[in-house]
Amino acid sequence: KKRILQKIGKLRNKADEIESRFLDYLETSLMFEEPPECPSIILWTFFAHISKEGINPGHLIMLSENSIKLIDAYNKMGYDWAIEIKILTYRGCKGLIGILENVEKQTKDEKLKKGIRELELKVKDYMKNFFVPGLDKCDFSEIYPILKEKGKGMDRAEIYPELLKNLYDYPETPEEIEKKALGWLEKEMPKLKEITNELAKIYNIEPSAEKVSEEMTKSRKIERRNIVSFILSLREKLRKVMEKNLVRITPKYNTKVIETPDYLLAFIPSAAMSAYDTLTEKPFNIYFTTTNEKFSPPAGSPDIVQTLVHEEFGHCVNFTNSALCFAYKPSLLERINTTFHYPISEGISFHRETESLNLLKQLASKKDLSNEEKELIGYIKSFGEFETFLKEV
Repeated sequence: KKRILQKIGKLRNKADEIESRFLDYLETSLMFEEPPECPSIILWTFFAHISKEGINPGHLIMLSENSIKLIDAYNKMGYDWAIEIKILTYRGCKGLIGILENVEKQTKDEKLKKGIRELELKVKDYMKNFFVPGLDKCDFSEIYPILKEKGKGMDRAEIYPELLKNLYDYPETPEEIEKKALGWLEKEMPKLKEITNELAKIYNIEPSAEKVSEEMTKSRKIERRNIVSFILSLREKLRKVMEKNLVRITPKYNTKVIETPDYLLAFIPSAAMSAYDTLTEKPFNIYFTTTNEKFSPPAGSPDIVQTLVHEEFGHCVNFTNSALCFAYKPSLLERINTTFHYPISEGISFHRETESLNLLKQLASKKDLSNEEKELIGYIKSFGEFETFLKEV
């Protein structure tokens, strides 16, 4: 670490503004250390290897050995941490054990099995130090009551402003961001109440968000076994309309849709995407959709439409277009995957939700629909009345 910090210091002398921000990111990332990072780094590195090349014994044996060294390093940080940090660490270790067990089941290589078992034992020994009574599945139903009773914050008050600035390029203070967020909520609440009342009248039920949500889930439910196939069918029809009206997509676009593996459920309770091979000629994404009803699977077809627009036509399209310099040529530093991308990509994705909803409303009254638009509208109408569906979205 000392050598890297010295190298960063030397590079600052000849760095421009963008390069300086990147160096700030590197230094802050290097200095910010908390126990949850340990299992998270190992888990996602294993997942990336498996996603790109399957189970390669040579690579995974080396990764297992290096992971044990990483845990040894994190052990030196001690175990006296806020309960929130302990929960995140324990949950991360539980997920890591899940992917290791998966690798052990799939491989026939005895040396790899031995390395995986050694790493599993190391992880289990490490996670014991972060156990909090009441944890088992590590889902919301367990964690929320613990935090409600014992949570006291994550002791980040002093470093939080620096993290916001150097990792996410936020110019605002934490207080200013909180004020903005509360303002957005106040602005959105009347709209939520209005649409809740409209749907309650249609459903002929009590006008409460909970009752409306229950009815929507019941009437628009997609069976667990059909969720992935439903997404694949919908995305094919939606892409044609999105490309025609909202966003151009590189011809080399490649996104795989998969059901969220069990060992990632604690990290992906509903849906997410993960991007790979940014600096190659063949970048790709994995779009996770959670179907396990113990977590937060899609509440029904309207929920899937909204999530698909956000994850795929927001995050995935933005990543691939940027990685392949489609329509715009970002610099190398702009293409490197850092935490800077989170606010930008989230902004694009949430805006795309609004754009797509407005587009569907326009198509509802449009007389000269294209063949692609007719196909999408017809598909959505197969779920039920179109105007009601738009309100549900």
